[in-house]
Amino acid sequence: MTLALLPHEENELRIRQLVLNIKGNFLELGELLLQNRENAHYSHHHGSFDDFIESLGIGSKSWAYRVMDMAQLQRCHPLFPKERIIDIGFSKMTLLLPAAKKQTLDEDTVLLAQDCTMVALKEHLGHKIPEMSDDFINCPNCGFEIKGVKRTRRDDEGKCKF
Repeated sequence: MTLALLPHEENELRIRQLVLNIKGNFLELGELLLQNRENAHYSHHHGSFDDFIESLGIGSKSWAYRVMDMAQLQRCHPLFPKERIIDIGFSKMTLLLPAAKKQTLDEDTVLLAQDCTMVALKEHLGHKIPEMSDDFINCPNCGFEIKGVKRTRRDDEGKCKF
């Protein structure tokens, strides 16, 4: 006998399944892009690999190269089997890529990345973390309160704009 899931349980389960699929698809996309570049498959219809990436409409070239870097790590780096990359996630892996490329990444940092927040990982890696203010704004469209606003501009009277 199978128990039926409540709507919120079914929704969360489906979301988690899709997230796992997307993470795996990132790695598969990276591997296919690597193969395309290595075998010059792009040259049959495009002048350069960068032209090929632009034709895909997947965002910036730098994003595509990061996906390829993650696939390359999976190929070559013993700390990064597919399951671990998926567990760490795209955003945190992006933070780990520079150290992995320099071969200065240690197991403790990789383990930390699997279990910590982005802010904690950034702090561990030596990134400067800006302090968020207690200021907030209300979205003019929905009224949602947005906290921790970074003030970036001043008006003619010297008052901060959001």
